[in-house]
Amino acid sequence: MFRKCSIVVFFVFLSTSLIGQNFTQNVRGKITDAQSGAEIPGVMVQLLEGDSSNVVLSDVFGNYKLQNVPIGRVDLLFMMTGFDPVYRRNLIVASGKELILNIKLEESVNDIQIVQINVKSNQLKPNNKSAVNSTVNLNPQQTQKFAGTLMDVSRMAANYAGVVPSGDQRNDIIVRGNSPLGIVWRLEGVNIPNPNHFGSQGASGGPISILNNNNLSSSDFMTGAFPAEYGNGISGAFDLKMRNGNNEKVEYTGMVGFNGFEVGIEGPFSKKSKASYMINYRYSTLGVFDALGISFGFPAIPQYQDVAFKINMPTKGKLGRFQLFGIGGISYIELLDSDKEEGEWTFTSSGTDVTFGTDIGVVGLNHKKFITKKSFWSNTVSLSINRNDISSDTVPTDNSLSPFTTYLNESVQTNYSWNSVFNTKFNAKHNSRIGLITDYIDVNFSEEFYSNIFSSWRPIIDFKGGTALIQAYAQHRYKPVDKLIMNGGIHYQRLLLNGSDIFEPRASVKYELTKKQSLSLASGLHSQMHPLRVYLLETNYDDGTSVKTNENLDFTKSVHVVLGYNLMLTSNLRFKTETYYQSIYDTPVENGTFFSIANAGADFIFEDTDSLINLGTGKNMGIEFTFEKVFNKNYYYLINASLYDSRYVGGDGIERNTAFNGNYTFNALGGYEFKISKIMVFTLDFKFASSGGKRYLRFDLDESIKNNRAVFDNSSVYELKFDDYYRLDMKAGFRVNTKKVTHLFAFDVQNITNRQNIFREVFDAGIGEIKQEYQLGFFPVFLYKISF
Repeated sequence: MFRKCSIVVFFVFLSTSLIGQNFTQNVRGKITDAQSGAEIPGVMVQLLEGDSSNVVLSDVFGNYKLQNVPIGRVDLLFMMTGFDPVYRRNLIVASGKELILNIKLEESVNDIQIVQINVKSNQLKPNNKSAVNSTVNLNPQQTQKFAGTLMDVSRMAANYAGVVPSGDQRNDIIVRGNSPLGIVWRLEGVNIPNPNHFGSQGASGGPISILNNNNLSSSDFMTGAFPAEYGNGISGAFDLKMRNGNNEKVEYTGMVGFNGFEVGIEGPFSKKSKASYMINYRYSTLGVFDALGISFGFPAIPQYQDVAFKINMPTKGKLGRFQLFGIGGISYIELLDSDKEEGEWTFTSSGTDVTFGTDIGVVGLNHKKFITKKSFWSNTVSLSINRNDISSDTVPTDNSLSPFTTYLNESVQTNYSWNSVFNTKFNAKHNSRIGLITDYIDVNFSEEFYSNIFSSWRPIIDFKGGTALIQAYAQHRYKPVDKLIMNGGIHYQRLLLNGSDIFEPRASVKYELTKKQSLSLASGLHSQMHPLRVYLLETNYDDGTSVKTNENLDFTKSVHVVLGYNLMLTSNLRFKTETYYQSIYDTPVENGTFFSIANAGADFIFEDTDSLINLGTGKNMGIEFTFEKVFNKNYYYLINASLYDSRYVGGDGIERNTAFNGNYTFNALGGYEFKISKIMVFTLDFKFASSGGKRYLRFDLDESIKNNRAVFDNSSVYELKFDDYYRLDMKAGFRVNTKKVTHLFAFDVQNITNRQNIFREVFDAGIGEIKQEYQLGFFPVFLYKISF
């Protein structure tokens, strides 16, 4: 307690000693056309508060620079004749880093336009102008305020309507009742594998994200009815962008928190060059403390490290622009039941020691060139690697015996990708885009288990080779008048492994009823290939042979229909509601049983099932309500609620709840900033989350004891639910600016009431009892960040 008070006293003393000084910073960036990407010269950029004479025009390359902007919160207006104005409110200007703000202006169809900056809050609009609904713009400066997110983009997305985290321990997210496996991950326009530490192949999440919020720029997250350019996903899509490094001055970032120790540097290659670099490195905090001999009492210490970088290289003349980017992470953990204390949970089955190592790496090179003033061609080649190294040992109850290895997984998947996009803007009304996405998938999967029946090792997957997924799309955007937008397109994909292919039509329309309200409707067919391990799974026969019985599975398919209504109650407050229906078919199921791949991702372990057939169906329907007030007058809030129903039909023809059918979600977030002085701000943020309890399979206790392993009662599949989930988080922090340095100190307390939310039930064969395991309890997280 004394230390906490000392920190507060220090910041207050620092604030008092610097109170008479007025610190300033530069605000600059580039302004481009929202459709064509062309640079726009002559745009008026005005600082709306303080010195109203602080006005500049963008140069011939679309660059602008506002100098001597007072630190704190500022509002900016961007205006150009013939374009819709853009208003950016309450941007944080800090002394430690220049604020680099790139703006996209959309050309107005009307020749004569009346500027009304107090009606539309265009900072809520997505980057992708073809996404008319079910899309959230994740702006790091806005979303990093949220309590309980740990600066994780997936956990940030879980604060919005229709999205539920699968558990506190991991960042997998459930979108509108769909499996987490339905998520599409894109970085800089290319498909990437699961970008999380300790994320198994085929999964979409993990305990700790490799993606670093300090490196991301404004990105889109979609929850349904995507435009035609997004494929191979039926649930949600992350379209993530990395920001460019500062191309005029060198800047540094240092951060320490529960997620790790982090250092970052960015800057220009030379004073004469407009090229820039950015690189961040992070090492696990618990790993450092463990090396120093400091124990926090955790049953296992995760060891991980990651890196992210981006190099932006504009060229002179007609060569275009090049960008090199990448992320990478390695992680390792030992989950040893043999070392646990009495009553301690080790995440694994009783009597099992598990070692789990994962590596992921992505590197890509993009080239973008303008063919004409309104047309560009962008090509990206990338390489991604995802490696799993897992072993499981049975721990004998007799201490005289040594552990015996029963499971081994040494698997590597390498993707070679090419993404080509050609975009042309004919005029203010018409814009077209065509694209080709090819992923060659090279795998070396070796997964086996020890069979007590045959007294030998038997393969689960044993495959070395490659296949390819080819996607192509074409889409057109038509805007006949400023109040009406229509989009149409088609997506095609083909899996060369078995020849599965599909054409997917997509369409959407948005109409502004008045200047404050609009209606939108989007529909489309979507499909997804399954994790490659599903196709390669071996069926073992009694004669010792094995066959890949899942190899010819078709895609899972889903028809999405979304109707939305949007109302700007004020320039800062939006009400939004969406209702949706998803019809799912061709889902792989096991003939004669309740099993369906629609429930994959409900637990830590991906259940391997062979001999699957594409006869499963399902449906998701619901309605969502959102009140969102962007930060203004020192506070913000986000309140949303979702009511939904998620059902599926398995291989036995019976309709049931999916494992993800919680029926409702509710989120209430808010925060306030207390300005203590010109250079110091105290922040206080809260989050309350509630959702329907997790559905589960009930154990047959008598049969489980008899067989000395978990046996389920199949008479009540997913009919039972745990108690509803509740959690209250709070985050308090200080932001302090000195002349050239910004300090951020935050204390994030998750589950402040220590609510015991049930995560799952497990059968302990050692004592013959069923135990309940709980989600995260009271958990304080410290964060310190310095920028200069």
